[in-house]
Amino acid sequence: MDLVPGREGMLIENVNPVVKTASGSAGIFACAVTLLGGRGGFIGKVGRDSLSRMVAGTLRGQGVDLSRLIVSDEGQMGLAVLEYLPEGRNYQYYRKNSVGNFCCGPVSWTRSTSAAPMRCISRHAAGVNGRNARYM
Repeated sequence: MDLVPGREGMLIENVNPVVKTASGSAGIFACAVTLLGGRGGFIGKVGRDSLSRMVAGTLRGQGVDLSRLIVSDEGQMGLAVLEYLPEGRNYQYYRKNSVGNFCCGPVSWTRSTSAAPMRCISRHAAGVNGRNARYM
């Protein structure tokens, strides 16, 4: 989930409109595949909060297969705030207690599973879990 200032050069701290967007490379890729006529799916986790429902609804609305989506009571959707400044992009990611901090659990490898939640697998390999990772 991203919040982006409504106008170029606007600071997020100013009282002006912001644009909220469903974001994240996996979801963006799945939407792009679907919009190009392919079969896009999303393997991942969202919470039960309103931002999670918005992201899942956006993916569903684009025709992305959500049959492998996990809806969890553990955590909520992370939030990113972006500002495009003359000196470059300012990106702040708030993911403490977000579903991205809690691993997806064991992956069931079946014929219909063409991918796995790689971040979760990578986190297992690195011995990192959401309770001891350091994020904003």
